Amino acid sequence: FLTHRMEPVTSTRMLCLQLSRRVPQGTALPSRNYATRFHPMSKKDTSVKVTLIKTVPGIGEEGEELKVRRGYARNYLFPKDIAIYSTPEVREQYAELAAAIDYEERKRRQNIEKANKTISKVTVLCKRENVFGRPHSPIDRISLSKMLWKQARIELDPERIAEEVKEFGINEIPIKLGETEDWNAVLRVELTKL
Repeated sequence: FLTHRMEPVTSTRMLCLQLSRRVPQGTALPSRNYATRFHPMSKKDTSVKVTLIKTVPGIGEEGEELKVRRGYARNYLFPKDIAIYSTPEVREQYAELAAAIDYEERKRRQNIEKANKTISKVTVLCKRENVFGRPHSPIDRISLSKMLWKQARIELDPERIAEEVKEFGINEIPIKLGETEDWNAVLRVELTKL
């Protein structure tokens, strides 16, 4: 029941004042930025599509189209001549380079790097009986693989472990990550006496 004529709303504060006239005493009023917070245009897309003109480690390869924040593009990528706005002409110009990017190989390399970083932080703890200053039996590759799974939840095929653990103390065992033929990571195993 309005007792006065509503004036046109010119600001959020005016809206709150008008609402306060018709809301009973003690009712919570909307906050000052209520109208802007729930306005359909308040959530603007602050990203922009860019095409890389140089290969940059950690960002991407030449010809790759990325969606980045406007500020990142304006303040970092554009001044360093790393990227340009992605327009149809630019996409056409860099189409061959973009088609040549092997995303599966990149993902595989990233997974290997992640696994290497994880394994480098892990030390597998093992215990054996002491017989004349040596372990009574070495820890074979299958047991080492099982212990790695139990202690760190990392699954590693026993074929990818180079050797058995035969000495007390901290041993660094070479392992293979990925489809490579070389031993490209190290597993730390601490063997203690019972």
